[in-house]
Amino acid sequence: MTLLAAVVVLLAVVTAAHLLLTFALIRRVRLLQEQGVGGHAAEGVPRVGSRVGSFETETTTGRRLTEADVADALVVFLSPGCAPCLTLADDLLRKPPSEAITVFVAGEPGPDTDAMADRVARLGTVAVVGDGGGPVTAFGAEAFPSVVRTRGGVVEAAGLRMKDVGSATAAPART
Repeated sequence: MTLLAAVVVLLAVVTAAHLLLTFALIRRVRLLQEQGVGGHAAEGVPRVGSRVGSFETETTTGRRLTEADVADALVVFLSPGCAPCLTLADDLLRKPPSEAITVFVAGEPGPDTDAMADRVARLGTVAVVGDGGGPVTAFGAEAFPSVVRTRGGVVEAAGLRMKDVGSATAAPART
């Protein structure tokens, strides 16, 4: 009977140690996700300090848009069917930034892409672009969503959330 009690106590100690290590690992992973892996920008977002390449596209209102139009701007890359993109779009609509945004919806033309573009239309300039090429390649955006702030045609800040680029928000939504 004492052998059984010793095994149960040993098993309880091992289980408790395992739980402590698991919680420590979860805390560390969350910290790394908030900072970006290794304290650098999240993988797949445009690199800070990189120059925005040249591109030309058309907005949903038919206006021509080039890299010069987003040289000093807040730019958001969204993709239809991407849950974090929908969350970011809803957050932006609920509490829009005090500055206009250029939104690139990356996807092939279709109902989902059009719905995403319509959803964010009141935030600023919106352009539907293909998954590759154009602004997506010009910025080096491989992760969706990506939020980018540019100054002088250079990526000043980039991340997966608005707080990564330090944008102020306004209380009332624009109409």
